[in-house]
Amino acid sequence: MSQVQSLERSFEMENKLEPERKVQLAQELGLQPRQVAIWFQNRRARFKNKQLERDFDSLRANFDRLKADYNSLLHRTKP
Repeated sequence: MSQVQSLERSFEMENKLEPERKVQLAQELGLQPRQVAIWFQNRRARFKNKQLERDFDSLRANFDRLKADYNSLLHRTKP
């Protein structure tokens, strides 16, 4: 298993590492603890950005549906 796969698997279990776990993971992967810490920090930032994109897409879809419903109601009530 590659370093990235191991890091991803660890991230899925816990997205923040305790210092002991960080050192252990670094030793297992042949990395410095600082490298592991930075990888997790960057991965959390990517995760947050992706979540914001998903939230925006969902809100946009809801807005578009509401706008279409509103426009439909406007056209029905006009004489």
